[in-house]
Amino acid sequence: MALLPYVPGTSSHYATPGRTWQCRQGTVDFQVEAEEDIKSETSGILQELLLALAKGGRESYSGIIDYNLVEQDVQALKQAEGPSTEGTWVLIFTQRNPEHLVRVFDQYQRCTGHELEKTVHHLFHGDAQAALLSLASVIKNTPLYFADKLHQALQDLKPNYRVLMRILISRSETDLLSIRAEFKKKFGKSLYSSLQEAVKGDCQSALLALCRAEDI
Repeated sequence: MALLPYVPGTSSHYATPGRTWQCRQGTVDFQVEAEEDIKSETSGILQELLLALAKGGRESYSGIIDYNLVEQDVQALKQAEGPSTEGTWVLIFTQRNPEHLVRVFDQYQRCTGHELEKTVHHLFHGDAQAALLSLASVIKNTPLYFADKLHQALQDLKPNYRVLMRILISRSETDLLSIRAEFKKKFGKSLYSSLQEAVKGDCQSALLALCRAEDI
């Protein structure tokens, strides 16, 4: 039987085709379950938005910005302010790559005199509004977005350990250093020091280990 390169989650350094199929099938099953949950728990534009994100169809960045498409998207968003135009927002927010969207946001502000978020506040409400605003924040400055979330998780009477752990673990191999820098820049105190003050006991040791170091 032919051997394939190791697939994380298998018990050996090589995976058989059968094991690889099981891994892929598990991913497909999880996506199907997620989509079913979204359909049963949400509705309207929020459902459309979450389903589009769950499918993972966002375009990859080719290294070249198509400024004609940027202008087309800006005009489409300016015109999508009436009934039954939510699909335009879903399409652009979930399919375009972040580098493209940053240009769209900048050009939209130049054309209208206000940030795109102001239009989102005006057109959408509730969870749909919150989801679109969160996406815009992540796209504009991902490290700052997570720095804000970490700060919020530390402000409650009891720290939100679930949020703290999820962010520190998921971002540890990508942009945690940038998140720490944005945290200190915005809040005037390092993330490490903030964790030391707000968290006690074994949780403190675990979170500080994930944070890794003090930022002088």
